[in-house]
Amino acid sequence: MDFELEYLKQNLVALPTHAGGVSLDGYDKFDTRIAQVRIASQQLRFLQNDRKETLAFISHDLRAPLASALMALEQESRLSTRLHKSLSQALSLAEDFLQASRAEMIEVSSFNEIDFAGLVHQAVDDAYDAAILKSIVLQREIVEGIVWVRGNFGLLHRALLNLILNAVKYSPPDALVVISLQVNQDKTMATFSVIDHGPGIPFEEQARLFKRFSRIKSHEKIAEGAGLGLYFVRTVTEKHQGTIQVQSDLGQPTKFSMHLPMTGFLSHDY
Repeated sequence: MDFELEYLKQNLVALPTHAGGVSLDGYDKFDTRIAQVRIASQQLRFLQNDRKETLAFISHDLRAPLASALMALEQESRLSTRLHKSLSQALSLAEDFLQASRAEMIEVSSFNEIDFAGLVHQAVDDAYDAAILKSIVLQREIVEGIVWVRGNFGLLHRALLNLILNAVKYSPPDALVVISLQVNQDKTMATFSVIDHGPGIPFEEQARLFKRFSRIKSHEKIAEGAGLGLYFVRTVTEKHQGTIQVQSDLGQPTKFSMHLPMTGFLSHDY
């Protein structure tokens, strides 16, 4: 309890030494801790409500006018295409922030059983149009069978799609992107991976790759956005009790691997 209270003091709230006008100095130390935890809980509830209001603002007050402006631009050809691009980027940024916040707030108790293999196939299908535009081949190496994991379908789908679309974005035209899903020998862990042959990620920049608002310096001319895509992937992965890794270096292939615990496996060979 002392450790958790110290963390709250340093990172969240200024914990009081009195409650209701009465000093806590004369109280038993355990009673003092209880009172401080109660105050911290109240502030946590306040912060939670404040976050919900912020998300509501982004979802409606910010996204709605941006979407309306884009619709108006599509109907009015005389307006500048540069304005259309700027509005599209702003809408994309709002959406990225909203999705990252939703991933942070998702309750694990709401998770359901999901066929992870089927989800990977759907994510690859959804990235097909973007790959076609660059003549990129999406090669699937997906285990035959039903890979059961417990999670949130929408968040996992978006995380997988982010990784695949990143590989397409950073790959040169006519390249090969390999999407893989394999399970370990005892059928307890599923590993989803994406390999591309783009510019590579310098080893010294990989430590901050999954942090919020992180951007790779060598990719700044290619990348657009606020640097929330891989942070979102990491947040979703950790919410599903998994881990995310990257293997790369400048001028080398890049491989992202997501490891998720399985709840079951049904082979198609039965």
